[in-house]
Order: sequence, then C-alpha cells, then structure tokens
Amino acid sequence: MANKGEQDDQKEEHLTIVRISGIVDSGDVTAAGKLSLQNAGIASSDDLFSMKSLESLSLAGNKLTDFEFLSQNHNLKVLDLSRNRIQKMPNMANFTNLTLLNLANNEIADMTPVTCLRNLKVLILNNNKIKVMCNLSKMENLETIILSHNEIADVKMPSKTMLKLKKITLSHNAIREFPITSKLPNLQELRLNSNKILALPQNIGMMASLKLLDVGNNRIVDMKPIINLNNLQNLNVFGNPEPQLKLEDIKQHLQFLKVFNSTNLCPDGGVERKLKRARRAAETPKRHREYSESSKQGASYKGSKNPRNTNGNIKR
Repeated sequence: MANKGEQDDQKEEHLTIVRISGIVDSGDVTAAGKLSLQNAGIASSDDLFSMKSLESLSLAGNKLTDFEFLSQNHNLKVLDLSRNRIQKMPNMANFTNLTLLNLANNEIADMTPVTCLRNLKVLILNNNKIKVMCNLSKMENLETIILSHNEIADVKMPSKTMLKLKKITLSHNAIREFPITSKLPNLQELRLNSNKILALPQNIGMMASLKLLDVGNNRIVDMKPIINLNNLQNLNVFGNPEPQLKLEDIKQHLQFLKVFNSTNLCPDGGVERKLKRARRAAETPKRHREYSESSKQGASYKGSKNPRNTNGNIKR
C-alpha cells in the first residue's frame, strides 16, 4: 500500500483544471497570463489548453515526456520546460509567438522542429543529446542560441543572412570544424570550448563583429588567424597545444583585447583610467585649467615662506 507521500506524488502527476484555478490569483483560468509550476511532479496536463491568454509558462523540473498538449496555447511567448524527460519535440507550427524557449536538461536528439519559429529570440537547448546544429535561416529574429553539453559533431551554417544573431554557445560537444560564414555579420560571442577542433579557419576574420571567442580546451596549434579579429575583447585559448602566437603578438594586433584566458589584462583598470583622465583634461575649459595651475603655484609660494631644514623641521 502506497504511503501518503507516494499518493501525493501520484496525484500531482496529472495537472487538472481544478488545481490550476486554485493557483491562479483571480481563479479565472481563462484570463491568466503567467503560470509557474516548477518541481511539482507533473507528467501531463491536457487542461492547460483552456488558458488561452497564457503568455508565460514554466513547467521546469517536472516529469514531462512531451509537450504537445500545449500546442493550442497560441499566445505563449515564454516557455520553460527545462529539467524534464522530453525526448522528442512536437510539431512547433502552432508556437508561432514564442520569443524564448528553454528545453535545457532533457533527452532531445533532434532540434529540427524549432527551426520554424520565426519570432524566437532565445533558444536554450544545452544538456541534451543533439547531434546536429541545424540550418537556422528561418529563425530570422534569433539573437541567442545555447547548445552546450550535447553530442554535436556537425554544424550547419545558415543559408540566409541572420542579422540579429549575436551569441552562439557550442561548448562541450564533438565539433572538429566550425565553418566560417558571412551570413552572421553581427555575431559577437562564439563559445566553442571543449570540442575537438584541430584548426582555426584562415577566413575567421570574416566574423568581424566578434568580441568574445572561446576556443579553449581544443587541439588547435596555429592561432595566427585570430589576429584578423580586430574587434575582439575577450579571448580564451587555454588548454590547447602550446600556441605559436605569443600574447605580445596578439595584443599588438588586437588593440581592444581586455581579457585573455580569463585574466584581465589591466586588473587595476589603469589603461581605462588614463584614457578617462585624458578625455577629462581635453574637455576641461582652458580658463579652468589656468586657474588650477595658478592655484598650485600659489600653494607652492605659500609653502616657501616656511622653509624646512634638511631633517624636515620648520626653521624658526
């Protein structure tokens, strides 16, 4: 016979409209715009389709194996289904208004269904079983994609220009080669740590907007192509074979570099302070500077009335 705790768990597995109405502040399920049911042991809930006004839903940390029961919630914009047991995504054609989708920590092997989401801005799919990063061309509003800790060995580049994509995270995969393309003109962050990359493409400079590049813990020997990334501010190459290019050489070409191998190149902010001081001096009106100089001279003159002897005491 099941104890009380087990009975409660069994009751929680199927989320009913009765329980939902008890959670919603007003009790009006059809008018609720946001709902969070994290870590509640939920395995399914067909009754959520009644919530036509729902725009934000979190079912993170439950027992879901699919989420097709949400396909009638056309107004959903934010959907968090992380930390479940989802193996396969349903047809995503009805999720047209989604701007953020979090499916991290599931068992998904194929990401193809999400590529039809034209309004999606943030896609989080880390810690799954994905083997191929698909062509993302249809996701014209995508800004951030996180695919770390998967089994990706094949990366498909977009066939159309993606102006809004700024961040790609592919760390901890099985990638041997990351193809460079001109279709990502505004990409600012590229994380490829802990893969199997053997070499950097000679044309990596094509990604001229890159500010952060993490290729640490790979098998790269020749780092020379990096010097073509003129706007780079943060670079990590730690964990590769001994690089042929020294930090001094990198700094000579990458004038905006601030962080190298997770170390701040100016920890005391000295460079920034000097630049700010120079700008402040340039902006200070000439008359004010003359007054400051005369004040210093006056202070010096007053001090000369009480000359000190060689041991630092004032002469009487």
